[in-house]
Amino acid sequence: MLETTSRLLDLWRARCNGRDIPDRANLHAEDFAPWMGRLVICDVERDPRRFRLRLIGTAVRELDGRDYTGWYLDEALEEPLRRHVLEQWALCADRRRPVLINSASSPHPAKQIEMEKLMVPFSTGADAVGQILTYFHIRRANNRSATRWPTLQEMEVPGFSSVRAIE
Repeated sequence: MLETTSRLLDLWRARCNGRDIPDRANLHAEDFAPWMGRLVICDVERDPRRFRLRLIGTAVRELDGRDYTGWYLDEALEEPLRRHVLEQWALCADRRRPVLINSASSPHPAKQIEMEKLMVPFSTGADAVGQILTYFHIRRANNRSATRWPTLQEMEVPGFSSVRAIE
């Protein structure tokens, strides 16, 4: 795990205050200053369970090529990526644990990209997971000749990622 990712996980653990997950009210915007721009905050809705993209950082918007703020995740993604990504979000919400995803492959070999993604759950005034905060760390190969880098959705290829809940 990268140092910046590890520091965010440490902050999340410190804010748990004896609970299995922290309440979102225990964190403030300035707590996230080192990760700003690379964060996504998603509301977890129930009946039916859906994930609504509440906030998308500027670096994530640039990687995606558009702003999906306000969209449901299942509307923003196409298959087979939709199923792959929704399983990650569901794992975080169901297990009430952080989830770490690493992708070191790209469908664009000349534009090699490595991605580390950390998802951490929060309650929002009740015991249930109400939000998931996701941090994206993207490292691009030093290839100045690349005219177009893959979007975030193109990077996260099913079958080329490792996904694990952190205990």
